Amino acid sequence: MELVYACKTALDTPMAWLFCNLSKPLNPDPIAQYHQTKYTPNPAVVQNMPTQIPPLNIPSAVLADRSRQELGDYSTEIYEWLSLVRLESPRVGLRDDINPYLSTYTVPGDLNGINEGQLCKITWQGFISPGWVANTLAGLIRTLPPEGWFSFSTTPFTRGVMGLGADYTIMRPPSSPGEYLLWEIKGHE
Repeated sequence: MELVYACKTALDTPMAWLFCNLSKPLNPDPIAQYHQTKYTPNPAVVQNMPTQIPPLNIPSAVLADRSRQELGDYSTEIYEWLSLVRLESPRVGLRDDINPYLSTYTVPGDLNGINEGQLCKITWQGFISPGWVANTLAGLIRTLPPEGWFSFSTTPFTRGVMGLGADYTIMRPPSSPGEYLLWEIKGHE
């Protein structure tokens, strides 16, 4: 009864609806008669991003001391760097010459430990099932050589103001096939 009432009173003008079917498509599609717009998420690839790469291995002093504060500092710095890479920020680029009064950011680690390298970033936007994310992560782990490193992030849709949502990032440091760092950032929803 409440749905009928809502349809008669509140939903009495044409509206755009968003449907996501993560299962196998039905044949015939029940909403085909309503002239839907279909969107298939395709990857966007950015190759050969010239980047300043900090030392990504967890420092042995942090592991030896088992200092929660030092591990927190290390993981915060690396997460910030990964986030700037995801944004393709010039702050992590090789040719960054920003005025230090405008930005005080520096790539973490001492100057001798920072390497120059080329990164590849692959992104998808759209409705993606948790199973697809898990299979993609498993494929990434199986495919990349053990000495290689990677970072994999997912960000769900937010219910409120942009930037206040959640984020999940996992990183395998170089030459550490069984070790991973996981960041779970919770929003203020």
